[in-house]
Amino acid sequence: MDRWWDLKRSAAPRRPGTTLSPVGALLYGKFPIYLTPVRGPPRERARARPHPDIPNAMESSHPSPAPRPEGERAGPEARGGERNAAAPRDERPAPSRPEGERAVSIGEAQPVDVLAVDDDPRNLEATRALLSGSGARIVEARSAEEALRILLTREVALILLDVGLPGMSGLEMAKLVRARERTRHTPIIILTASSDPRLLERGYALGAVDFLTTPVPEQALRAKVAFFIEAHRKNEALRHNAELLRAAQERELARNVAEARRRWEEEALRREMERDRRLVDTLHRANERLKLLSSVRSDLLTAQVVRERLPAICDRVAAHLGLERWSLHLADPDGRLSLAATGGADGAQVARARALDSVEAILGGTAARVAARGEPVPPIGEALGVVCCAARPLHTGDRVLAAFAFGSAERDACDPDDPATLELVGYAMAMALERDRLIAELQGRNAELREADRRKDQFLAMLAHELRNPLAPVTNAVRLLQDYGADAHVRERALAAAERQVRHMARLVDDLLEVSRVRSGKVCLRKETVELARVVREAVQSVDELVASRGHALALELPDAPLLVEGDAVRLTQVVENLLTNAVKYTDPGGHLRVELRREGREAVLAVRDDGIGIAPELQDTIFELFVQAEQGVDRSRGGLGIGLSLVKTLVDMHGGAVGVTSAGPGQGSTFTVRLPALAEDTAVPAAPEPARPARGRRPRDILVIEDNPDIRETLAELLRRRGHAVREAEGGRAALELARDLAPEVALVDIGLPELDGFEVAQRLREVAPEVRLVALTGYGRAEDRRRGAAAGFLAHLVKPVDIDELSAVIDSLD
Repeated sequence: MDRWWDLKRSAAPRRPGTTLSPVGALLYGKFPIYLTPVRGPPRERARARPHPDIPNAMESSHPSPAPRPEGERAGPEARGGERNAAAPRDERPAPSRPEGERAVSIGEAQPVDVLAVDDDPRNLEATRALLSGSGARIVEARSAEEALRILLTREVALILLDVGLPGMSGLEMAKLVRARERTRHTPIIILTASSDPRLLERGYALGAVDFLTTPVPEQALRAKVAFFIEAHRKNEALRHNAELLRAAQERELARNVAEARRRWEEEALRREMERDRRLVDTLHRANERLKLLSSVRSDLLTAQVVRERLPAICDRVAAHLGLERWSLHLADPDGRLSLAATGGADGAQVARARALDSVEAILGGTAARVAARGEPVPPIGEALGVVCCAARPLHTGDRVLAAFAFGSAERDACDPDDPATLELVGYAMAMALERDRLIAELQGRNAELREADRRKDQFLAMLAHELRNPLAPVTNAVRLLQDYGADAHVRERALAAAERQVRHMARLVDDLLEVSRVRSGKVCLRKETVELARVVREAVQSVDELVASRGHALALELPDAPLLVEGDAVRLTQVVENLLTNAVKYTDPGGHLRVELRREGREAVLAVRDDGIGIAPELQDTIFELFVQAEQGVDRSRGGLGIGLSLVKTLVDMHGGAVGVTSAGPGQGSTFTVRLPALAEDTAVPAAPEPARPARGRRPRDILVIEDNPDIRETLAELLRRRGHAVREAEGGRAALELARDLAPEVALVDIGLPELDGFEVAQRLREVAPEVRLVALTGYGRAEDRRRGAAAGFLAHLVKPVDIDELSAVIDSLD
């Protein structure tokens, strides 16, 4: 009930009242207002009392329901909460209907519910007595709340509403009644003792159809009630009759639809049978066509050379179509079409066709016109003696591969299905010809790829040369700072040279070179007994600077007893360095790294752990493949070429070991584990190599250093001067030749990759200027063919950058 009444009580907006004539009021649902002077206080209202002489002038001619026994009244006192015994509140009284479906006459009288709402039981008794015999069945309610509950379960023809109700007023109830869709149009007559125009305006604004002042004019009340009862009966009858009419129309429509459907189905069945007869013939022809296409496709798929199989296929197609003569044109590699084969024609006809085809080719091409227009060419057709002809081009996209034509000397016209058959056969032939062309093209591409692979190896060698050059000044500067007590000026120059280079580029160069060597199987190991703890310490020391630059904490756990393996110490150091560098790069700054070395049975186990970005499960099986990296952002801030881990796996495999990775997933860190066959525990531990001391030359030499890179030239010259040699520098070939004329050097260190004049040409001219000079090549090219070429040019030694000063000194001392 709250959804009805939970509204704020407020005065209805005022609006000017309107006055209607009695006739107009009856027509438009408004009734004239009968105002009676009221004397005395407003609450002392006159109440209508039952009177034995109530006039019956306005009573309906229809029989009235039997009067209620005296003293019987709806209300909680009499019926335990039931307000009306005539009609239960929880269901609407069903109007009586004749048996079967029949229209209801407007004049048929049925009792109609009228809701009387008044808190004074005497007024309710007076109303029931006044309206007895009018065809109204009075439903009583003593409050607005009770009336609203009644309206929830039953429909009434009219509401007689007292304004001065306790609790919710009559006007508030009228507002709620009008707000509900079901009772929106239920007429309301308001009974009041007040003549205040503002009350009237508000009542009309809330939906009242009329006002009656108390004491109520009896004739007026009976007339108004009778009018609304009659209107209600007519509306009910019209609604019922409309439903019957709609039902009858629907039945008639259903009969018409059923009849139309029957006629439509009969016609559809007739057409379907006719179509089936035609379809049987079509299916038979289609079946034969499918057999032909199947055999054609099978021949084309199994053919080693498609062009050689096409004439036999054309013979079968001609037999299927009943067209005994055909011609086939094929395209050469340049796209020119020429007559390749014919069928069903004698030698003379074929000769004439070939002659015509040659003439047409000179003038523009017969087959090209067939391919362009899809129409037969009369001269060839006439030469073959055909009357009707069907031709098709064979093409893929814009590329014309072939063209064929089928004709007959006996039939006047081709079958309507022939073009479709020729289109399907032509498509199959075109696909087979295109497949042959693609296979040939693929074979050519494979040869190109092999050549590209060779050029790739050359590119890697060139890249290594270009990247090795910056490493030379770094190496020289480090030796200057470590081996000699250099003065401040020399130290400053050496540090400046080192700062301009990047130490980790040496690893990149080595890795790039290793890619070429590993893929070609040219990596050789120099195996010896190696103490792994020493290898791990050297690797950790080599990455100390990188670890510190990232702010990582590196923990090292080594066994107390020596752990020996048979392997190449340099390569094993490279394995550990690669794993550590990988951990450093893929761990955010401030991370934690841990290196563990232990023996497990007959295996040496090395584990490198980090708490970095981790590795996704789908990448863990492929992380050791070439060029594979853990996922990074598009900025590639971690760098790398994805070759370090591939080299690790290759080198570990060459040592007879295995490497694996475990990670809980992205953001969970990772652990790389290397397992190598361990030597027996009683194996003798090799002595630690002592640092090599630079061998002093037996005598000073006059040396000319020819190098275009100033860092390499200056640092190398300084190292040689500190060994007692007299050194002159030249940044290019022309400057070197000028110095050689004046200096007559004993030894010339020549960079091969010089601008303008390369090292080989400089060597040749130096021999002309200073015949006694000893030539040493300094280069980033270290392949065997590079060494052979250098020897042929007169170089006595071939040193690959970065050059070790001790090795260079030994070479210079050996040049007697």
